[in-house]
Amino acid sequence: MTLLTAAIIDAVSTDADALRRNYKLFAAGQQGIGIAEGDLKVTTSGGMVSVIAAGSAQINGTQNTTTQGAYGVANDASISQTHSASDPTNPRNDLVGIKIEDAFYSGSNKQATAVIVTGTPAASPADPASPANFLPLARVRVNAGASTLGTITDLRPRLGSPYHAEVYRNAALSIANGFAFVTIAYDSLETSGDPNGNFNTGTGVYTCPLSGLYRVTAYALFSAGGTGTIGLSISKNGGTDSKRIGAGYNTANIGTSGSGKIRCASGDTLAVQVAQSTASNPAALFTGSTFLWATFELVGP
Repeated sequence: MTLLTAAIIDAVSTDADALRRNYKLFAAGQQGIGIAEGDLKVTTSGGMVSVIAAGSAQINGTQNTTTQGAYGVANDASISQTHSASDPTNPRNDLVGIKIEDAFYSGSNKQATAVIVTGTPAASPADPASPANFLPLARVRVNAGASTLGTITDLRPRLGSPYHAEVYRNAALSIANGFAFVTIAYDSLETSGDPNGNFNTGTGVYTCPLSGLYRVTAYALFSAGGTGTIGLSISKNGGTDSKRIGAGYNTANIGTSGSGKIRCASGDTLAVQVAQSTASNPAALFTGSTFLWATFELVGP
């Protein structure tokens, strides 16, 4: 076994590979853009040309997941690339991104290059496999027989804590009278989404990836009111009303919001619950990202 030291121990020379490991450590193993919203955004200038905007990012090495670190890249001007001609029968998905080549791990090149990974035409095309050390920036649909690019889907990940989820519910929801707490099964992710994949949009449950302190924030608005109260609560590990974070009463449209911190171990689950005892039975909730939403985030050890 060899224990690899950090470059800061070496006061004479800089171990580039050790510095890259530190970059990866400081970013908690993430890769992505992290400075400006428009960094490395992919658009089209017409025809079969995609354009990568100027900007900066960090890209993880994937050839050796144990020792290979992360690479900082900066693009100082737009880069235009031409996609291969469309298939006459089926559409395909191309991936646009940046690839690192590091001779320390393979080959002879030491460079960052903009690349198009061309997909395979199919009736329902899948994304092509990514090369090593690759940061995906966008999925570009090349439709059958087309001479211009189709939909460009932004795939740029963003640096920052990956341990969070911003969610809401679109489907209709009604809560029975009697002040019995019911878990809200949020069914949709906001654009910033759930980068570590810890939220279940079928059950509305967030699984904690690490031990630490988590903050849960939520809002709920009932569409009918009357004499009575409503409550908003955090549920931990399937419990009922584990930590109350909100209440409301006696208004035409009863809304409640709140935020609370709760300590969890890795693998614990969190959810948001609501209860009501108003004149309406059942009472309907307004839905959508404005009126029925929640966030889950790791905020400390």
